[in-house]
Amino acid sequence: MDKYKHFLDSLLKDFPVYDLNKNDKKTIAKDGLESWITAKLVRSSFRRTSLKDTTKEFILKQVSQSVQKKKPIYIIACFGGYKHFWNPCHPQVGWAELFNLYSMAQYVAPILAAYEPGVILEYESEDVIISPMDNYPEEALEEYSKTFRKLLALFSKSLPHNFKVRLIRATEQYDKEKLFEKIEDILPAKKEEWSKFSESEIIQRTHRSDKNIMWKGREDWTGLSEKEKAKKVVDCKILNDAFYDADFDLRPDYFEGDDHIPVVFTFGLGYENVGDWLILASTSSSFVDFWAGRGILEDRGDKMVLRILSQEQYRKIQKDLKKVSFSAIPLENFKEVEVYEGQLNF
Repeated sequence: MDKYKHFLDSLLKDFPVYDLNKNDKKTIAKDGLESWITAKLVRSSFRRTSLKDTTKEFILKQVSQSVQKKKPIYIIACFGGYKHFWNPCHPQVGWAELFNLYSMAQYVAPILAAYEPGVILEYESEDVIISPMDNYPEEALEEYSKTFRKLLALFSKSLPHNFKVRLIRATEQYDKEKLFEKIEDILPAKKEEWSKFSESEIIQRTHRSDKNIMWKGREDWTGLSEKEKAKKVVDCKILNDAFYDADFDLRPDYFEGDDHIPVVFTFGLGYENVGDWLILASTSSSFVDFWAGRGILEDRGDKMVLRILSQEQYRKIQKDLKKVSFSAIPLENFKEVEVYEGQLNF
């Protein structure tokens, strides 16, 4: 069991250092630092989709602004800002959040080695819409943000001087009432738009949306009929669309202004990613959103792999997991870690 403790300790204490090699130095000298940093940000080992030329061009532009002003590369990691209710660690953070933090540290490590101003990684929580949309209690969202910040504080103790990680919530950037006033203005047009969709289009756009709704949460929706639940799913998705428009209207400069580089996770696969923002994996081995998934260790014998599993994946192997005690992180969901011995085939 000591090997698991040693490995988990290393996630907090041993920052993933990157040593610039001859090829790195040659490329920087030939193509310029801006181009090299951009290539590192879009490298295939951290993304899960093909890269659009417009996305790379946008990132190069933003990186160039930072380098010219000798400012940190500013990465905004957009995410839901809650722990999915299916997860046993709900409503607090768990291993999936730490695994993503470490993965993101690996992601930016080359840039930190080559660029002294370093990197700002800002997790941008969009939890403001989760309660009215997915029926989560407000206190659950507050608890998640509170424990996320505690985890960030622990993780930040071992970070190099030129790497800053922080959490910002949408409601810390604008008045919540203004947001919902704008949403109310936008909703009629969104409802009209959705009324023109075919049944197949609606099914495609609401795929798995019913699994995001906490049917017994802020309010008890469990008594709704199947027809009423189906309507609720569509209504919540329309509300989500209106939120994205209203949210961007209130802070366009935050997402794409100056030198800011927004990145997304599986959200980027949907029609909502109109800006073609860069899509990243949660870890090198997982494309499940860290706030929706559960983190486990995969012990392959010769190496440990950080895995984040969906509900379906987790249930398939739950009986095969062993639990290992751990005490180095003073947060509720880190007293033990689940380990799968072998290599998963998903």
